[in-house]
Amino acid sequence: MNAVVALGTTPDAVVQYCDSVSMCFSKGLGCPVGSIVAGDKDFIARALRHRKVLGGGMRQSGILAAAALVALDKSVARLHVDHDNAKKLAKGLVDMKSSVFTADPQAVETNMVIIQIQDGTNPMTVCQLLGNAHEGEEAALGQPVHMKIFPFNGSSLRGTFHQDVSTDDVDWILKKLKFVSDLLSGSEREAVINGLTKLSL
Repeated sequence: MNAVVALGTTPDAVVQYCDSVSMCFSKGLGCPVGSIVAGDKDFIARALRHRKVLGGGMRQSGILAAAALVALDKSVARLHVDHDNAKKLAKGLVDMKSSVFTADPQAVETNMVIIQIQDGTNPMTVCQLLGNAHEGEEAALGQPVHMKIFPFNGSSLRGTFHQDVSTDDVDWILKKLKFVSDLLSGSEREAVINGLTKLSL
């Protein structure tokens, strides 16, 4: 649905050349759980059979279906906010002029941002630094900021925006990235990396 919104089109236009399609209702659409698969009658019959064989059947799942209906009715209309937040983050990283982090605003088309790590720091190390609070962080930022993000490849991270991340949160994310950038580009870099196990959770 993020692609649909970004392209300014309709779901049927995106999937018109597909034999089958699946869509997740959690994450960006905000449901606690749930996804659908669609296709022709024979495909769905086989899908139902495979689901049952693999133990994937559910009873009393109407409440999950209700959440999906609410998502389609309410959440699709606000997906553009996630796209705007992703672009705001990418632009903020460029404006930050960090020696550690950067991003390409032109490459941000939906709710995902690829954050490039420019100094060779291991992405998992960066994720740990972003996800933990550090000494002096509260004094510098006003509060500890725990940022959940995962590696994309050996030199980048992938950030994904959804309805639980507000536009104001983007400002805190940028502050956290700047704080960690300063840690990694400062004289205490090795001490910071070596001391990850001592960080507060």
